[in-house]
Amino acid sequence: MGNRDIKERIKDFLYDRYDAKVQGNKEWFMIQCPFCGDSPNPNTRHLNVRISVNDDHMYVKCFQSKCDVAGPLTSQHLMKMGLSDMQVLKFVSDKSKITSKMVRNISSTKLNLQIPEKKRIPSEYFKARTKKEMTDDNIRKYRIVTDFTKFYELNKDTIDYDKKLGLLMYKESENKNFIGFLNESGTYLQVRSVDDDDTKHIKIPLVKLPIYVSHQPYVLTRNFDLAKRDVYIYVTEGLFDIVNVYNYFMDDGLYMQTGSASSIYGQFKKFSKFYYGVYWVFVRDRDVSIKFFKNLKEQYDYRFKNDAYVVYNELSKDFGDFREPIQVRKIKI
Repeated sequence: MGNRDIKERIKDFLYDRYDAKVQGNKEWFMIQCPFCGDSPNPNTRHLNVRISVNDDHMYVKCFQSKCDVAGPLTSQHLMKMGLSDMQVLKFVSDKSKITSKMVRNISSTKLNLQIPEKKRIPSEYFKARTKKEMTDDNIRKYRIVTDFTKFYELNKDTIDYDKKLGLLMYKESENKNFIGFLNESGTYLQVRSVDDDDTKHIKIPLVKLPIYVSHQPYVLTRNFDLAKRDVYIYVTEGLFDIVNVYNYFMDDGLYMQTGSASSIYGQFKKFSKFYYGVYWVFVRDRDVSIKFFKNLKEQYDYRFKNDAYVVYNELSKDFGDFREPIQVRKIKI
């Protein structure tokens, strides 16, 4: 039996057992998660299983904040789901070992990417929101991209082409302007429009891997040393939030951008396993309740050795635009 036939048997199992819903690319199948119990809503599905006809790399990822299941699909995952076909289980077991090795190699790799010279309009936009000049030093420090056509030309032998990057290059040809921030590994690029274009936020994986591998979060560090006594981890939502918070508070530690309030739980679970004994500071947008962070603290209290805080700007939505007034409120949770 060929690989395609075995994959079809896995798909049939997901359809029959879980009434799986297939996403638009026809590679990801959504089911209710048997590992965490999923949402109380029987129509909600958070476990995503990747099975592609184009390669043998199969993955599983639950997007429930309480669930840790993520990684290459294994025979243990399928047995927990209720599949007992030994031929299928052996196939998945063999392929998961290959995929796991590939993921480890990629996860430890830091792409050496070239960043092109700045463009004027995005540079002025950056200065307006941060009160910082976009100098060459700051371009390297914050890993900023403003010319995406040139960026692709410089790095096309290193990165994988993504249609969203192609969209940006097309819009640049129409004189649209964008600003992007690279994560530390160079595997993921987060972009926002400078001209209030309809494509305001764009997330671009630069390697062909599932997002949980390529999307290592955007972070900034200042004298980050876990051996020190007072080490802080600031967690923000937006890209300009993290730049401004980094320059406003000036604490030694790590500054992490999650992208949204819903992602804070997942990033905290991931990083708190390794960063025990630090002070956690959650930077709140005004549209997110303080109770949200108190619930996180209560749920994962055993991971907080030191105090945790919520900070927010009392005079505007967040810290993302220094053209707005700033008045900091800090609350211990």
